[in-house]
Amino acid sequence: MPTYLYKAVNEKGKKISGKVEANSITHLYDLLRTQNVYVTNAKEAPFYRQDKTRLNYKDLSLLCRQFSSMLHAGLSMSDTLDIMRKRGGNAKIRMASTELYEMLQKGESLTSALSESNFLFPPFMIYLVKAGELSGQLDDVLSQLHNHFDKEQKASNRVSGAMTYPLVLVFVTIAVVIFLMTFVLPKFFSMFGTVDNLPWNTRFLISISNSLIHYWYIYILVGVVLYLVVSRMMRTEQCRLRFDEFKINMPLFGKLNRTIYTSRFARTFASLFRTGIPVIESMEVCSEVLDNMYYARKFEDVNELLRSGQPISYALDATGCFDEMMVSMVYIGEQSGELDGILLSASEYFDEESQAASDKMITLLQPIMIVVLALIILFILISVLMPIYSMYGNVM
Repeated sequence: MPTYLYKAVNEKGKKISGKVEANSITHLYDLLRTQNVYVTNAKEAPFYRQDKTRLNYKDLSLLCRQFSSMLHAGLSMSDTLDIMRKRGGNAKIRMASTELYEMLQKGESLTSALSESNFLFPPFMIYLVKAGELSGQLDDVLSQLHNHFDKEQKASNRVSGAMTYPLVLVFVTIAVVIFLMTFVLPKFFSMFGTVDNLPWNTRFLISISNSLIHYWYIYILVGVVLYLVVSRMMRTEQCRLRFDEFKINMPLFGKLNRTIYTSRFARTFASLFRTGIPVIESMEVCSEVLDNMYYARKFEDVNELLRSGQPISYALDATGCFDEMMVSMVYIGEQSGELDGILLSASEYFDEESQAASDKMITLLQPIMIVVLALIILFILISVLMPIYSMYGNVM
């Protein structure tokens, strides 16, 4: 049974924290609620994490679409899963369907099966399926989940696509510089003789070239050590918190990242609110879906304000993390009593804004990387040409 670290508020309003074993995140909330303890933030203890087994957005979207279609056609839940485990889209979906089918045969509900399925399914999906089973609209909820995961997959692909070009350009730049420094430039450097009278930039370039040729293994060792150190630091709560905060406050791209996070929040919160999930529990799920520790901390503040009786719009505005348009739309929905419809409109609006933000990110990254590459090449050219022109002037 996995172990969870949690922060919560007891019936006296006192903040507490601790560690407890539970079958799932939903089971954890239910377990502590029976003790009059209300969770504000929870995560798996690092040693017990099994996130690698979780289905990705593409698999979840396909599973929900197949499940919804067959339920809508009149098949029973058990027959649907039986078909999916035999003829599912891929091996991961067939494995997940088999696990769910076996649990249903033991008399478990679909919600319980999802909760106990070794972290294959995210808490967001478990909450919505639970609401769908209670309301008798499971096929509609699964269709809604298909649309949600499909949009998440497209958003993820947009971000990955935005980063592909810069990463390729960085790799090409490093490869070109190494080639120049180890094969081409040493032939020019041999013409210069002693380095004492050379410009500082040329001496610097020669020293880098010599170190790459004779001590290349040190660069590899430093790179590996640096990667391990950074990876270890990013596993610590403090560094992850600072990095996630930097992502939404960084120059140029901070506002774009906030738009993307706002889009994910709007879509997730709209889905949860429409199915009747309590607002505070919805905020807890949203904090996990965003996968940003800085936002997770802000959602703790949101829930405290909500428990004190503040409206949703005020609590969101107090975080300072969301687009003002989002806060305004939530406020209008609260005042008009049509928050359900407003949230749906907000999710559609910010989906479009998120796509525009990703496109803008690509547009900004391309010229920045080209300029950086040009500056590196220019520095190399100046460092090589200055001594050559100096030698030419001495001859004349």
